[in-house]
Amino acid sequence: MPYKILIVVMLAVVPALTETAKEGPTALRAASSTVLSSVPLFGANGSAQCDSDANLYLQTGTADSVSILKLAHDGSKYELYSVPADIARNAAFRAFSVSPSGELRVLVDTHDHQTYAFEWHSDPGNPSQTKLEVPEHLTTKSITAFQSGAMLVAGYFNQSADEQERGKNFVAIFDASGRLAARVSGKFGDFDLASIRTKLYEGASAVGDDGFVYLLRSDEVIVISQSGQVVRRMRFKKPDPSLLATRVDESGGTVLVQLDRDNGIGKPFTTQYLALDASTGKRRGFYAPEPALGNSLVCFTRNEGLTFLTVKEEKQVLVTAPLP
Repeated sequence: MPYKILIVVMLAVVPALTETAKEGPTALRAASSTVLSSVPLFGANGSAQCDSDANLYLQTGTADSVSILKLAHDGSKYELYSVPADIARNAAFRAFSVSPSGELRVLVDTHDHQTYAFEWHSDPGNPSQTKLEVPEHLTTKSITAFQSGAMLVAGYFNQSADEQERGKNFVAIFDASGRLAARVSGKFGDFDLASIRTKLYEGASAVGDDGFVYLLRSDEVIVISQSGQVVRRMRFKKPDPSLLATRVDESGGTVLVQLDRDNGIGKPFTTQYLALDASTGKRRGFYAPEPALGNSLVCFTRNEGLTFLTVKEEKQVLVTAPLP
């Protein structure tokens, strides 16, 4: 009799697992668009960000310059924030951070193995410069600033580090003066140094509406306070293990995780999104943009939805899709 009962239970479970495996993403559909007629054509590199007023910030420039383009939410005007040329020529741009109130910081590693954060107050061409007390042989990858001016910086120890440190991840809080204030404790896994030139970097960070920093890893989002304490960890399961977690946003209690698929040289990325509850980590939805939206997400707010930058009839257009 126990054997028969076990068979019945297994038969009841298998269809449920099969149904979950077949679950596909809900389509995100365009609801509104804005043509950037007053803005000259520009090239953008990496992920864009936005502030609470939906003004956009995009990294632009060349190999020997570091600039951030700020674009008004309606496309009516723009400003260019630049790192001094003499520094930019001898530095590698790593990341930038925009707070909800619009405070902008840029992170660079220089060729003489120093790390700096730049911040703009009024003059777009004259930022303040802060040297960060990072450990030796560190390659930085992301920066996110708290409202107080403290910064969370993440990176990894590169090939020049001692063998026992090589490939280890580094996450820490620096105060506004650049002093190392606290290492963030916990397991962050190791970085695969062999994949640097063959695979997108998995990971990102963003400051949320609640003031916490949301740090993205391959299979979890870690919520970190200004003191460096881990508030909570939100593990998630990718719909497909080959997808790469490359961006995170938080707005209105919703965490949005971007998952990219590399389809090969010359082919556009396929992008999908997981929505999680910011308090519990519970999955709220799984989405894919319709083709008309493209795959270049520039802003997410819970009220407006996802805004993409695309090109239509040789014009740059911002297209917004509400989150279901």
